[in-house]
Amino acid sequence: MKRLTFLLFIFYSLNCFSQAGEWVWVKGDTVTNNMGTYGVQGVSNINNTPPSLYEACEWTDTSGNFWLYGGLSPAHVFADLWRYEVGKNEWTWMKGLHIPNHLGSYGVKGVPSPNNYPPASSFGVNSWVDLNGNFWMFGGSNQPYKVYSDLWKYEIATNEWTWMNGPGVPNTQGVYGVQGISSPSNYPAARTETAASWTDNNGDLWLFGGSVYGTANSSINDMWKYTIATNEWTWVKGDSIPNQRGVYGTRGVEGANNTPGGRWVYPNWKDDNGNLWCFGGYESWNSMRSNKIDFWKFNVQSMNWTWMDGDTMGNTFGVNGPMCMMNDLNIPSMATECRASWKDSKGNFWGVIVGDGYYNSLWKYCPKAEQWAMISADSSLQGCPRWGVRGVSSPTNSPPALQGPIGWTDGSDRLYMFGGLSGCGLWSNAIWVYTIDSTCGVCALTTEVQTISEIESGFSVFPNPTKGTFELSLDFKTQVEISDVEVYNLIGEKVYTVRITGSRETIDCNLSKGIYSIRLINGNRQFTKKIIIE
Repeated sequence: MKRLTFLLFIFYSLNCFSQAGEWVWVKGDTVTNNMGTYGVQGVSNINNTPPSLYEACEWTDTSGNFWLYGGLSPAHVFADLWRYEVGKNEWTWMKGLHIPNHLGSYGVKGVPSPNNYPPASSFGVNSWVDLNGNFWMFGGSNQPYKVYSDLWKYEIATNEWTWMNGPGVPNTQGVYGVQGISSPSNYPAARTETAASWTDNNGDLWLFGGSVYGTANSSINDMWKYTIATNEWTWVKGDSIPNQRGVYGTRGVEGANNTPGGRWVYPNWKDDNGNLWCFGGYESWNSMRSNKIDFWKFNVQSMNWTWMDGDTMGNTFGVNGPMCMMNDLNIPSMATECRASWKDSKGNFWGVIVGDGYYNSLWKYCPKAEQWAMISADSSLQGCPRWGVRGVSSPTNSPPALQGPIGWTDGSDRLYMFGGLSGCGLWSNAIWVYTIDSTCGVCALTTEVQTISEIESGFSVFPNPTKGTFELSLDFKTQVEISDVEVYNLIGEKVYTVRITGSRETIDCNLSKGIYSIRLINGNRQFTKKIIIE
């Protein structure tokens, strides 16, 4: 029996993670709105699986196991805690009463108990792992409409929850206090629609943005820090009033007045220097709503924001560029409820970007080079998956374009994604795994990055926008006579290519209206420009 178990483990390992640059479906069901198989609480089983869940929250423990809590199905919000063991490919229902829309059992503030239970929660719950490996979570909402501002801690060793902070009742406005000053009476307003959560290098917990209770479709830009040692919140940055516009300053330049606008925000990362990052989101102001593609960095030492990349406007398209190619002009398109985001072993950021149209793309960002690359994309299925065979890697596999999935990484450059809601109506409880291909989206050294000013001075496109015919002009100090020109659409497909000779060429590529990326290869140099065909 032990030999059979070992052989099955080897088979699982070799097949599930066989090919770099490919997705594999490893767990869960192809049917929508699965109610899950709970099994016996505390006992793992190959048949156990959580329900189909949208906007759960997630953690990774010090042993590399993955955890989730809460989440929404079409009819219910859940209040159960689950653990996934990667090596066994098995789920365990660890805690909870299996009661949908449960209102929780708070107990005494600050006192752990086996009878304590947080309320059912979804729609953006902040979650953290502290330096001791304990799990924390804040906010989210339940049914009927209840929005929370309580902070909870879970200790794995005791399997107990503790209500640590907050009023203990839903739908509160919060207490901001004085900006920059901690107080035992401070706590953030009840909120949903934010996954922007970070644990800093000192072990303090940070959260940003979301939609606060009391204002319909609100979006806020407040930054908060919770100090575990003192059990106190500090309102650090941003506004206490929702629906405020951002202050961008100069791109790439830190400023005391800089701040993102209020937003529902999802993809987030912490870099190797301890800076906090977030991308895009959904902004509301003056009764107007827009999806953003701006990229921000927060310095926890200076308490200042830097607008790093993207557009100051809303509802704009990104620039994909050639697949797997880093360059300065690339930027993902609108990110709507894309909670699944990862950091690889080299410190690079990854995220699944899903727009309102439920197209699906995987992106990589190199913080040191400050460049993006689109790694994979699938816009042909209107959000539906290509399942393939469970446990078998294939280049044709593709997860659904999901809003509200969660993500983990196993430390071996494999990206895990669970749950979510797709455009073809699939409420998912499946786990997908992507194995990073180190040859796709190679990060340039900082000293080798071609700057925008150098590109502008040597490679020009005129007119831009154009009706379809345009002129390429090359003016480099050292120039190879022959250049290759490649044109890519917004999902990274090569739609036109031509080889040119000399420093000036008229191009008529007969393309439909839209935004395209032109890649010019001249010797060992590569340059990219965006062009609009009207």
